[in-house]
Amino acid sequence: MWILKHEYGYVNADVRQEQARIKCEINQFVCHRCGSTNELEIHHMIPIGIGGTNDTGNLIILCHKCHAERSNNV
Repeated sequence: MWILKHEYGYVNADVRQEQARIKCEINQFVCHRCGSTNELEIHHMIPIGIGGTNDTGNLIILCHKCHAERSNNV
């Protein structure tokens, strides 16, 4: 895992830096669910373990809170 620095702070990511940078720039460094700019993380919409990929089309930007909720299917 690495961290991408941006003007609001950092984005945690477990994908290649270039993929995360592109996705973050497209989404303007905001959470896809709530619009937060804090504690951003990269989320795989289809998990790698069940056939998902690291392609930018399978990635979304979520804040830590939304990522935890989404990962727990809340």
